[in-house]
Amino acid sequence: MKGQMELQHDTRERAPRAGPIQPPWPSKATILLVDDNTTLLTSLGKLLVRAGFWVDLAASGSHALELLEQRADTRHAHSLVVTDVVMPGMSGVDLLQQVKSRWPGLPVLLMTGAGSEGVLRAALRFRCDGYLDKPFGAEELLVLVRTTLEREKPVNGQGQAGPGQDQGVGQG
Repeated sequence: MKGQMELQHDTRERAPRAGPIQPPWPSKATILLVDDNTTLLTSLGKLLVRAGFWVDLAASGSHALELLEQRADTRHAHSLVVTDVVMPGMSGVDLLQQVKSRWPGLPVLLMTGAGSEGVLRAALRFRCDGYLDKPFGAEELLVLVRTTLEREKPVNGQGQAGPGQDQGVGQG
């Protein structure tokens, strides 16, 4: 399928190629991972796949929006978006704003090595569901992902949260 990414299994740095990523024991959650650093994108993708999640990779905010649109009405609609903040073109905060305006119940986690008060204010304004400061550990990411997915409990299989569910920043 156009726009989906597959993790590379060699150590050479290159952009991920098209193709589905299936975990060995899939959960019902599909995570969209967004980062312009392809090495980090691939490493985090492998971590999430090993943890049992379906994973789509996007190296830009615009590519992430394309993938969200493509999967919106499928059985593998995204359950969570995890995005870097600082990226060329569309930033992670811009992506957060677009996601929350088009898919209001879809949780979004931000990760950045360039944390600032401005980023935190924007994250609060656009209802970010969690935040990770780089560098972070694998367990820290997995705990936040699992906590966010458990809190959201999608009701229609498309990442849309049920009524009255809290969407706070930095929980987990």
